[in-house]
Amino acid sequence: MRLASHTVTGGTASSTGFAGVISGAGSRLVEAARRLARDLGVRGVYLLTDSADRFFARHGFAIIDRSEVPAGIRSSVEFASVCPDSAIVMRDAGPA
Repeated sequence: MRLASHTVTGGTASSTGFAGVISGAGSRLVEAARRLARDLGVRGVYLLTDSADRFFARHGFAIIDRSEVPAGIRSSVEFASVCPDSAIVMRDAGPA
């Protein structure tokens, strides 16, 4: 979802049943999304996760406080109602 110069990601998921079959697919998807955002001039990519914070940290995302998220992102459906308040908030911390 694109909101002005910032974006909030939709969900990404993988099944442990495919572990090793498509090795690195999640990493390639994240890196491609980061490059696309950069190429489109997006200044901030935010995500919410319940359990994949270590995975996203390895791909350049940093945990931030919910109060650091721009108002346009905080008012998105994903942020305001789809993901629980307990979800970890992360921001892309550097170039892809």
